[in-house]
Amino acid sequence: LSEEARAALMEATSERRLFAAREDILHQGEKPTTVNVLLGGFALRYKTLADGRRQVLGLLVPGDFCDLHNEVLDHMDHGLAALTEAAIATVTPVTLEALSVAHPP
Repeated sequence: LSEEARAALMEATSERRLFAAREDILHQGEKPTTVNVLLGGFALRYKTLADGRRQVLGLLVPGDFCDLHNEVLDHMDHGLAALTEAAIATVTPVTLEALSVAHPP
């Protein structure tokens, strides 16, 4: 990425939250309003089964968008949880779209 694109990306991901290991980031059924980007640590996508157990749907590593498809979901059909201590940046869909238009790479 160009220096300009890097700076824009850093600014867009400047609002960060820390989660403890095993802490939920988003709950299944919740209404998503932002897109989460994993900046550090590991996280997972999961479904809660009828008997209360969790089925792991995917492993997330630093740099992954946790829930890029939020705009099309009325509510989360799965949950997100930190596997280890995790740093998450939140970005609004509008900011993400503007960033991708201004800096396509």
